[in-house]
Amino acid sequence: MNRPSTGFLPVGTLTVAVAAMVATHVPWVGQWMVYDRGAILQGQIWRLITGHLFHYSALHLWSNLLPLVVVGSWIERKNRVCFAVGCLLAAMVVGVGLFLTHPSMGRYGGLSGILCGLLVFFGFSLSGHSGMIRWVGLVMLATLVLKTGYELVSGQACLFDWDHHGFVVVPLSHLFGMFAGTMWFLVHLILAVDHAAFDDVIGIGEEGAGAHR
Repeated sequence: MNRPSTGFLPVGTLTVAVAAMVATHVPWVGQWMVYDRGAILQGQIWRLITGHLFHYSALHLWSNLLPLVVVGSWIERKNRVCFAVGCLLAAMVVGVGLFLTHPSMGRYGGLSGILCGLLVFFGFSLSGHSGMIRWVGLVMLATLVLKTGYELVSGQACLFDWDHHGFVVVPLSHLFGMFAGTMWFLVHLILAVDHAAFDDVIGIGEEGAGAHR
């Protein structure tokens, strides 16, 4: 795969970012996009996907958006299709998963589930290499597992007390996102006969980190 030029623009990542800002800060747009179980049952199934773009506060938005832009831009720079499919798969798995397993939840919003999916995919990709890069990937995966496990057991978020912002954390969304990221990595592994596909995704080849082609 040819490396992108230095002027590469992560269009997909920026599109997600802009859409999330609009859904969060333009009330009438957000009301048509937020995950709303009652509306979904009435046929508005797009909310299973678009609900991830809606956030309940600026802090909620940017705590998800900033790491997603960093990781998403990196993945998209190496493989646009990988980023697009990963986001869509995570959105579908999280949305449908919550709908089927959490019937008492009326409304939901946030990109954290998709972010967890991208981080898991990226972590697995890094762990397939040797040296320090491998350990970065393993630490990333272990941190996600521990964080999500704590949230599932305690019912509380690790970094912020979202109760003070008028909503509660939904640990299942992170678990479903991690599951989606694992699925996508395995599918990518099956489709890629050799390891070069992952080298393209994370930008590391036989020449080592920082090599240019």
